[in-house]
Amino acid sequence: MGSFTSLYSIWTGGAYYEHSWDDTVNECQKLSAQLSSIHSEEENQFIEKIGRTPNFGNAWIGLKKTDGIWKWLDGTSLDYTNWNCDDKPCKDLNCAYMDRKTGKWDAASCGVIPYPTTVCSLDDA
Repeated sequence: MGSFTSLYSIWTGGAYYEHSWDDTVNECQKLSAQLSSIHSEEENQFIEKIGRTPNFGNAWIGLKKTDGIWKWLDGTSLDYTNWNCDDKPCKDLNCAYMDRKTGKWDAASCGVIPYPTTVCSLDDA
């Protein structure tokens, strides 16, 4: 893999845990970081491989629907997508996560998902 423009930190919580999208945003902010945005297949594969680590779960990503438009939390452009759903299942849901088994993105309510993996982008180079 090539180089990325960000450093990453991984947070998984405790023995049994559930966290909302907002919980993971807060965890990244404690590190002066943000939930990761994904701009290439290479970055997507990197985060997917993290999720395949035993005991890690689906990963919230820094993509949220605001006023009907999907936007990265860090304000960067949505120049790459890897949706698992056509627009119908994602239509009424507002937060995105990466499926740990496929690397595809799905939408969920912004409530809790069990055993989430949080991948924070620490620094733009």
